[in-house]
Amino acid sequence: MNERFPKIVEKTSGRSAPAFVCRRCGQCCRGQGGVWLTEEELPSVSRFLALSLAELKFRHLAKKGEVWEIVSSAEDFCSFYDLDSGCLIEPVKPVVCRAWPFFWGPLRDDEGFKEARAVCPGLEIFDFRSFSAAAAEAGQARPPKNFKTRPKKG
Repeated sequence: MNERFPKIVEKTSGRSAPAFVCRRCGQCCRGQGGVWLTEEELPSVSRFLALSLAELKFRHLAKKGEVWEIVSSAEDFCSFYDLDSGCLIEPVKPVVCRAWPFFWGPLRDDEGFKEARAVCPGLEIFDFRSFSAAAAEAGQARPPKNFKTRPKKG
């Protein structure tokens, strides 16, 4: 069992079970926009990749307001995602990535959860009610304390 993911106590058996098991499919790493690095996260990613901050920004990021949005590859994946290896910055990936799927989109309502479940095979065993209950039991009903929401456009 992967210890990185929160656990819930199964009501019927009393045993601890993973609330979410990542299948490493990369679907949450696909698409344009929505994933970013904060100023505080830039140095650790830069060091991990052995790139200067300027090179990191030039190759992988686009400034969007107060955050650095991660650009997508030609295959429409995060520029830090490799189809064969997965996340190239796994040990230092942004808090928004570490929080998946326990953040506002899948937890906001049934519609948000269904959108997430449509692309994430790790969510297929849940419905919105059981997922939100599991997230609450695991203490994951909100983003982590150091999580910064994207600044409002305007």
